Amino acid sequence: MIRPALRALALAAASTLLVELLWVAGLLGGIEADITDAWHDIRGERSDMDVPIVLVAVDDATLDRIPDPFVFWGPRFAAAFETLRANGTTAIGLDFLTKVSGEDFFRRNGMDDLPISRTWDASFRSNLFQKDVVLVGSRVPKTDDRDLVDLPIGEFLLMIGSARSNVGLDNLPHDADGKVRRWRPVVAAELASDPRAPVHSLSLALALHHLGLPADAGRWEIAGHAVEMDDSLERIVFRGPPGTWPRVPFWKLTEPGALTDAEKALLHGAIAIVGATHTGSTDRLRSPFGEQLMPGAEVHANALGTLLSGRRLHALPLPGRAGLVLLLTWLAATAFLLSDVRAGGAALGATALAVPLVGYAAFSTGDLLFPVASVELAVGVAFAGAFTWRYLGEESEKRHLRRVFQRYVSDAVVDDILSSPDGLRLGGERRQITVLFTDIRNFTTFSEDLEPEEIVEMLNVYFDRACRPILDQGGVVDKFIGDAIMAVFGAPVGSDDHADRAIAAALEISRAADGFREWMAARFPDRELPVFDIGIGIHTGAAVVGNIGFERRTEYTVIGDAVNVASRLEGLTKTVGCRLLVSRDALAAAKQGYQTGRSADMSVKGREEPVAVVEITGRSQ
Repeated sequence: MIRPALRALALAAASTLLVELLWVAGLLGGIEADITDAWHDIRGERSDMDVPIVLVAVDDATLDRIPDPFVFWGPRFAAAFETLRANGTTAIGLDFLTKVSGEDFFRRNGMDDLPISRTWDASFRSNLFQKDVVLVGSRVPKTDDRDLVDLPIGEFLLMIGSARSNVGLDNLPHDADGKVRRWRPVVAAELASDPRAPVHSLSLALALHHLGLPADAGRWEIAGHAVEMDDSLERIVFRGPPGTWPRVPFWKLTEPGALTDAEKALLHGAIAIVGATHTGSTDRLRSPFGEQLMPGAEVHANALGTLLSGRRLHALPLPGRAGLVLLLTWLAATAFLLSDVRAGGAALGATALAVPLVGYAAFSTGDLLFPVASVELAVGVAFAGAFTWRYLGEESEKRHLRRVFQRYVSDAVVDDILSSPDGLRLGGERRQITVLFTDIRNFTTFSEDLEPEEIVEMLNVYFDRACRPILDQGGVVDKFIGDAIMAVFGAPVGSDDHADRAIAAALEISRAADGFREWMAARFPDRELPVFDIGIGIHTGAAVVGNIGFERRTEYTVIGDAVNVASRLEGLTKTVGCRLLVSRDALAAAKQGYQTGRSADMSVKGREEPVAVVEITGRSQ
């Protein structure tokens, strides 16, 4: 168990490192953002952001009732502001960049001698003097070292007094896919040393007015969170899809008696953001909620709601994210290494389903951004690595087994062993098998009359001829014992006809021995050697087959009474006076017919009861 756990840890570490490199390279952030977008869509409107914010919507109905160009809306805005104050709003944000005015238009068009060129926007200026209105500005990138701030027209700036307090910047950063998911509470922190420069976002400026906090502080505590005078990005906690924040049509603020009691209640104690929501507005932004565009004023409302509610979307820092990915991937990789491909695939599928569920639960209950894509990818890489590792290990083991068994069995038997679903059961398995023993007659005389090198040559040539029939019949050459050969049929790959295969191999060995006589006569013509002959004994019975030995040296062999009996039968061929002797058990297990000769009940060393034996002389015709 320790070794798979260590291997799993190595796989998990490599997978985590790969994932973190992809994260640093920016290849996973977009995927995680898309997953978080899906969580927003699934959850819809959240109920824990009951913050007093109202959108004053310049909608299609407003444009129908007020057809004047925006440049002439100064008196309309003034009337709306007065209605908002009368109904108890705490701060007003005007999300229109007031670069021109009606009076300015009249002067530019040669009407500066008319009273209208000096009085058209008087009511609007008077409202700005109340200091509760925040006008919008915009940070404009330039090619030099310092960006510029696009401010409202000068005559309006004079009325608001301090641009730091009453101008909020509307810059909202877009992600690579064009969606707005984040905002900067402080947009132009580098301008903080200039008290005349606006530095706050529109949302922060409105929050400071609402809470009565000084605009020139370097740090603010809002709803349990510190807001620093820097340009750090914050994730927007969206209350819901477009249309979630309460809305009051702008036109109702300009017509006496148009507001309902419910709308008046909404405005009391609330921050009002006046912005465009009409169909033709260009101030519409992509948000996490699919392709439905969200008015810019509503995005500011969500940023303001994030600030005032104290809600934050938390992402794990790199050490925490990497540690979590490593832990979960380690557990998964351990399971993969201990299971087969089917079970591992099922575990991978279960992980692929469980991780998003955990991710959504973390998002919906704790505003935690669980690294779904990172975990999924790391686990997937670990799965591929685990089974590649196992495949390479199994292939190495198969190559080793092939090298071992090719010396003793045919290639077909090796293929059967390696392709068997159960593989080769090591350590011993009880089987019904047939064992064949054969040795050379008068081998002691051969050894005395021939040189050692000649004996080795003789044995190698004979063994080559004698072992081929064994392999051709699917048998295993278990071992060489001096001049004797021990062969097994029916293991390691089981077969129903192992007795027939053993007898067929024995008959072929007998013919090979006849041919070898001619080789001996030709090779040693003048040595007066005894006539070459062999004996073969075959028995069928139960035995234990498997790898037997100790940790540093094992051998595939057969242990049991069947081996002892077959060996004794080979020795009895001298007594009976035949070449091939089989037990009645082997003949009963055979399915084919054979020509038989002498038979007897013979006493076998190590057995109390005699063994019935039969001479085989050939196949039945």
